[in-house]
Amino acid sequence: MWLLLFGSIPMSVEMMKLFMPTLSPWLLPLSVYSGICGMIMFWIIVRKKLFSSVPMARNIVVETMREGMLIMNTTGKIIDSNKLARLLLEDDNNRPILGRSYRDVLTAWPQWQSACADMEDCRIEISTRTGHEKKSYIVNVYPFFTQRQRKLGTISIIIDITEKQQALEQIAHLNQMKDQLFTAVSHDIRNPLAVQVNLLELLEQDNGPSNQAGNEIIHALGEQIRNTYTIVENLMEWFRGQKEGIMLHPESLLVSDIVEEACRLLLLNCEMKKLTLHVHIDDDIRVYFDREALILVIRNLLSNAIKYSNQGGMIQISAIPTESRVEISVSDNGVGMSEEQIRHVFDETRFDSTVGTAGEKGTGLGLLVSRQFLQMCGGYLKVHTKPGSGSNFTIVLEGGDLR
Repeated sequence: MWLLLFGSIPMSVEMMKLFMPTLSPWLLPLSVYSGICGMIMFWIIVRKKLFSSVPMARNIVVETMREGMLIMNTTGKIIDSNKLARLLLEDDNNRPILGRSYRDVLTAWPQWQSACADMEDCRIEISTRTGHEKKSYIVNVYPFFTQRQRKLGTISIIIDITEKQQALEQIAHLNQMKDQLFTAVSHDIRNPLAVQVNLLELLEQDNGPSNQAGNEIIHALGEQIRNTYTIVENLMEWFRGQKEGIMLHPESLLVSDIVEEACRLLLLNCEMKKLTLHVHIDDDIRVYFDREALILVIRNLLSNAIKYSNQGGMIQISAIPTESRVEISVSDNGVGMSEEQIRHVFDETRFDSTVGTAGEKGTGLGLLVSRQFLQMCGGYLKVHTKPGSGSNFTIVLEGGDLR
């Protein structure tokens, strides 16, 4: 505007001089000054790129971007914003936010206010209601600086995460329903199986040698029920281990007592395959571990040793203290494992299981659950094996005497 004004004055002066020669002495200085001002204005425009398309492109980009943008100066006044920010921050009276203080506009979000006042990096999550809909946003606050690193104010980028938040809430609700359903169903399955295991143990103890066919049926049925019970127990413990916030309760435990209890349910399985079980554990060896978790781990290792042992084989359980640790080993002279099978043992994405020497089947969850509980209590699992030479599984735990 000013450029056009100053640029047109010299031409107007020349026209006036042509029609009114008597005014030439007065019009000549005006023409010169106006020309100089026009040249100065032209230089400023070229220097500052005032006719550049960048400001126009900036306005288009800022107003159409999906994120909100709010810019404040050092005094806390809003100096720029875009459409999404205005929709979020304008009150019911639709008062413009431009020129207002953050203290007036951001009263509902003290943390956002504090970040703008301190002009520091900050990431906060806010929520508000637009009509009847609840909206959620992530706000990233950044300070911006001069070339000499002096703070000029803050810029807040507002990201709408409403759909993501709704999806997370729905997933959490479905996950809670799944937990409740799984707990109820597993309780209804596990308790009857435990009763059946106890009844079968009584039948097996009362049976005499005269009824050979009946004994075989009872032993076969007992093996199936005990295997099913073990699978349900492992599945439940694995599920419990996946739930967020699971808490184990480590305590000082006598290893001999834990091993005795872990072996109790599996002694009949050893007898069916005519296996010899040797336990070499001093009565004073202690470990620091969760009681139920340790029983489960040793029972799984012993169950695998029985599963992969041949008829008439031998299984040994031993415990050796080493400085501040205790190593509990379960070894057998069964079929052993190949290198590939060992890798599968430590692969948490695999749940497969090979068939035992007597056709026993499983899910592969036993060792996975065992490793999980060992890691949670600061222990770990070691395996030494060769095909045809048996296997040695060793769990390394913290010594209980330290507690």
